[in-house]
Amino acid sequence: MNIRSLNNKLRSNYLILSKLVENGCNRVPENVLHSLNFDPKVVTYFDNNNNRKKIYDITFSQLEDGSVSLVKE
Repeated sequence: MNIRSLNNKLRSNYLILSKLVENGCNRVPENVLHSLNFDPKVVTYFDNNNNRKKIYDITFSQLEDGSVSLVKE
C-alpha cells in the first residue's frame, strides 16, 4: 500500500501509531487517541475500488481503564 494515498490527517496518525507499535508500546491513553481523532477499533482506509482495507493490521481494543491496547497482528 502506498501511504501517500491516505489523506494527510490519517497518514500522520498512522505514522504516529505505527511508530508506537514498532517501539514496543502496546497501550495508548484514550486522551491521546482523541487528540489524534482516532477511532479505537481498526485503522482502515478505502482502496481505489472502494474496498475497506486494514493498514498493517494495527487494531485497537478498549481497556477497562479507558486506555487502548494496540495489537499488531
